[in-house]
Amino acid sequence: MGDRYFANFFGIAGLSQWGVDVLFRIHQKRKLAFRRGHRVGVMDHVVIWTRPVRPRWMDKETYAQMPKELRLRELKIKVQEPSFRTNELFLVTTMCDSEGYTKKELADLFLERWNIEVDIRCIKIVLQMDMLRCKILEMIEKEIWMHLLAFNLIRGVMAKAAKEQRNPGN
Repeated sequence: MGDRYFANFFGIAGLSQWGVDVLFRIHQKRKLAFRRGHRVGVMDHVVIWTRPVRPRWMDKETYAQMPKELRLRELKIKVQEPSFRTNELFLVTTMCDSEGYTKKELADLFLERWNIEVDIRCIKIVLQMDMLRCKILEMIEKEIWMHLLAFNLIRGVMAKAAKEQRNPGN
């Protein structure tokens, strides 16, 4: 799941080549026409995105490996949450099976993304991970695992102390 920045042909194609399904908010510059493609529901259809011209930042070899077309599902969802700034979202996903992935399930999944981001931000602040100290990718991974280990150990001690407080003498 990701925001509008990730909803581009090359980002989706690259993740799809790794076998990753995506669910992104559609970039505001992309024009949607729900009359095109194969309709699977109200404001929900499967369309074909064609590969754009090669951007300057991409080498010719990488461009040649990109698919010429992507089969994607575009949908519009209503947002009933009073805390949201918008009351509708336009999403794009590689999960085109409308029976396996209903519009409501995709909407719920995308809206859960906000809670996930808040939880991750909370963990980063509590564990002082907002600024990682390591510079090498391998060491960054180790640093994150150490923070998560410490987090889980602390949470385990807290849970045990809460249980003891509730049931003294057990």
